[in-house]
Amino acid sequence: MEVGKDNYSLLMQRLDGFIRKYYTNQIIRGAIWFGVYAISIFLILNLLEYQFYFSSEVRTTIFYAFAISSLGLLYYLIIQYVLKYFHLGKIIS
Repeated sequence: MEVGKDNYSLLMQRLDGFIRKYYTNQIIRGAIWFGVYAISIFLILNLLEYQFYFSSEVRTTIFYAFAISSLGLLYYLIIQYVLKYFHLGKIIS
C-alpha cells in the first residue's frame, strides 16, 4: 500500500508542477501582450492629440476610456492567471 500512495503523491506533485508552469507561461504571455497594447494605444492617442489638439472634455474621455480598458485587459491577460497560479478560484482539473 505504501508504494501506491507514494506513486500517487509523485503524480500529484508532477501535476501541480505542470499547472504552475502553464500559468507562469500564461502570465508571461499576458504581460507581453499587455505591454504591446498599452504602448501602442498610448502612442496612437498621443499622436492624435498632437495632430488635432482635442478639447479638455475629449481628452478626459479618452484618458478614462484608456484607463478602464487597460485595467480590464490587465485583469483578462494577467491577474486571472496570477489568481489561478496561487490556486484561488477555479483551476485546471
